Amino acid sequence: MTTRKQQVQRQKIAIIGAMVAFFGVAGMYELISNPSGRHLLGSLLGLGAWPFVLFLTGLGLAMLFWPWLESRLGSYWFPEALLGLLLVYLGGLTISSLLLKAPDPFIAALDGRGGGLVGWALATASLQGLGLLIAWMVWLGIVAGGFYILYLYTPLRLLAIPGVSVTWVEPRVPEPLPEPGRVSTTKPAAAAQPDPVPAASRPAARAQPAAKRARPVPEKPSEPAAQPAKPPKPKKRMAAARAMLRKRRRGQPAPPPQPAPPASPPLTSAELPPLSLLQQVEEGDTAYEQARIMAKIIEDTLASFDIPAKVVQINVGPTVTQFGVQPGQYEKNGQIVRVRISKIVAVADDLALALAASPVRIEAPVPGKPYIGIEVPNPEPTLVTLRSVLESPEFQAIDSPLAIPIGRDVGGEAVAADLHKLPHLLIAGATGSGKSVAMNAIICGLLLTNGPDRLRMLMVDPKRVEFPGYNGIPHLIAPVVTEPEHASGALSWLLKEMDDRYKRFAEVGARNIDSYNQKVPAEARLPYIVMFVDELADMMMTAPETIEAKLVRLAQLARATGIHLIIATQRPSVDVVTGLIKANFPARLAFAVASQIDSKVILDEPGAEKLLGRGDGLFMAPDTPEKRRIQGCFVSDEEIRTIVGWWQARAPQAAHDPAAPRFPWTDLMIEEANADNLVFVATEALRGRETISVSALQRMLNIGYPRAARLMEELEAAGVVAPAEDGRGWVVLVED
Repeated sequence: MTTRKQQVQRQKIAIIGAMVAFFGVAGMYELISNPSGRHLLGSLLGLGAWPFVLFLTGLGLAMLFWPWLESRLGSYWFPEALLGLLLVYLGGLTISSLLLKAPDPFIAALDGRGGGLVGWALATASLQGLGLLIAWMVWLGIVAGGFYILYLYTPLRLLAIPGVSVTWVEPRVPEPLPEPGRVSTTKPAAAAQPDPVPAASRPAARAQPAAKRARPVPEKPSEPAAQPAKPPKPKKRMAAARAMLRKRRRGQPAPPPQPAPPASPPLTSAELPPLSLLQQVEEGDTAYEQARIMAKIIEDTLASFDIPAKVVQINVGPTVTQFGVQPGQYEKNGQIVRVRISKIVAVADDLALALAASPVRIEAPVPGKPYIGIEVPNPEPTLVTLRSVLESPEFQAIDSPLAIPIGRDVGGEAVAADLHKLPHLLIAGATGSGKSVAMNAIICGLLLTNGPDRLRMLMVDPKRVEFPGYNGIPHLIAPVVTEPEHASGALSWLLKEMDDRYKRFAEVGARNIDSYNQKVPAEARLPYIVMFVDELADMMMTAPETIEAKLVRLAQLARATGIHLIIATQRPSVDVVTGLIKANFPARLAFAVASQIDSKVILDEPGAEKLLGRGDGLFMAPDTPEKRRIQGCFVSDEEIRTIVGWWQARAPQAAHDPAAPRFPWTDLMIEEANADNLVFVATEALRGRETISVSALQRMLNIGYPRAARLMEELEAAGVVAPAEDGRGWVVLVED
């Protein structure tokens, strides 16, 4: 919420509070002016008339002076307390009417006795529908429930009641009113402090079962205690809270909290890092006035070229502002015709000159809208933080463990996607355009929403600068791969893992990983695997044919097994992003590139060459032909270190055994190398022979029969041998 909106909101609350207080004072005057006669409030509420008007007056004054009261009372008052107060109030009116002994309860209610007409109506309905005993039990339970709600959502929760757990909630410091012309400030991330509120006392972060999105629960101290410490008195607690608040208002740092003891592995998806580890930035005032001036400049510029048009929509985004321009009509040869879209597109450079902004991108037309989108860069871009996207309703609505944050579009709405539906993502752009930041944002988003039991990762970083900081998190299957030669082994290991998973699916009759995990016990469930590659060009330079074949096979078959690929490259050329790779990566995220040719390689159309860089991109989802312009999420190095440190502290990794292979695919790479060597040796050994059999090949190379049979198939595929016509043996095709 911007600063101006906060001021307007506080003014509205103050006005409403003044009106509520006025009605409360008017009610008191009406009760005092005629103490013996019948009153409207007295007849309606009976004995509850005076509490009602006093409550109205107090509520109105509290709303009127809330900024002043909040700094002195703390932030222990919640709107839910009004529900508890309402339950107690209605229960009191009804019970007072049930206790009333009168010949005619209705006349007594009109005279203001008992709970008035409201209490009489509730009591009569309860007696007729439930009976005397059940009615008393119900209304006593309602009153008790109301008091319990008041206990939870008012300062009463600071009282020490035996048998009831109490969670200390740190008072929130009210935001000071900003000075005129002051830009937005950044709130420091609570990197060194664990989340003070447990999962049970916070609202759910996503609309899904608690097992999918649970927050870490504070652990119990491991030190044995013979007798629990006696909690301080309520007055001392309130005094301590006020002292802490005064220190913060004076600029003094609050006393550091006691560090929580580390958790013991293994860690599950029910224990996840809190979002408070990420920074939260308050956006400054959006320049709507400046956008209106620019809209008038666009209309005047088009009119100077005899193009009647009108700006019908203004969408102010974090990086660009989109002006929805609706083409007008003009008279030609006695007929009314509409302006062609091509005429507006042709004057894009003139619009950029008039607006003193470059580059200006025209989306003609905007998909699903009756206007053309003219996107103009903002003078001061707004930072899109990862936390703001993770807390957005768009991200929370994705009911999937593989929800990934993308950024915000030109309208300021959060953009997120389900990686399981993409099912792979290709990221491309020039150097410094925001590819690595986007990859880090996706990785951190997955680390904040998934435990190592539900998601595993493979990372390939030939540049050696982006991913090595993630070493040590429990999600990694192997250390970050920095050698391009090992990248091929990682792909081979993924292919083998994919084949093994398909065999497991066939054994239980499952079609995909979700149905398989539902049919097997919890300890046998398979995690999702996501492979991140920060530079595809370096991998393609080592062995282009092999890397491309493995990538294409994984992209074609691995979706059902829960294996997904996210690949980035800064060289979007046809020898790196080949046609087969593009065909199997329908979801693409393009950042700023140098030319239209590179844009056509990524998106099959121009447009990416006009992006601004630094996170400005075009997102193409597989389920829609629309290219959505977004500003990617930003995650700082400090936030990455904080998240990695959180996981390392709670799931420390065992020391690596020097005798064990560093990567799980080391033996597989050796086997592949030996296989290639055996093919060469067998080819040379068969020269000069006319026929060969599997047994003879086994004796010749001193290998086992199954290996000799597989080698014979490889020789046939290489064109060295061919089956004999009589079906007995193989014919050697190579000459001496």
